[in-house]
Amino acid sequence: MKKEILIGLIIIGILILLGAYIFIMLNGLEINNFLNKNFNGINKNCSLDSDCIIMCTDCSGCPSVEPINWNAVNKKWGSYCPIKWGFSACARIDPYKGYNAACKNNECVLKKG
Repeated sequence: MKKEILIGLIIIGILILLGAYIFIMLNGLEINNFLNKNFNGINKNCSLDSDCIIMCTDCSGCPSVEPINWNAVNKKWGSYCPIKWGFSACARIDPYKGYNAACKNNECVLKKG
């Protein structure tokens, strides 16, 4: 009787772990973006224009053609995306073309042109 209970508990434990793994893999991007936004923040501090670069500020790995997931940030800042998931199939484009990063009032800003 005890052996059957132990086997049942092991199976339930495996199913719970498998379910947690599947949840994390399916929601990895959202979890990463939450952690990146709430625990890492975006460093936009600067003194000179050369302190600023344009980069993707979420964990998607693929910059969009329009500036919805990228921004001007301090060149020493890096995104925090601890969950490694999926693969990246980014198009080979230069989405930042036509935009510049500049330092204005000690803050990196994105400027068109």
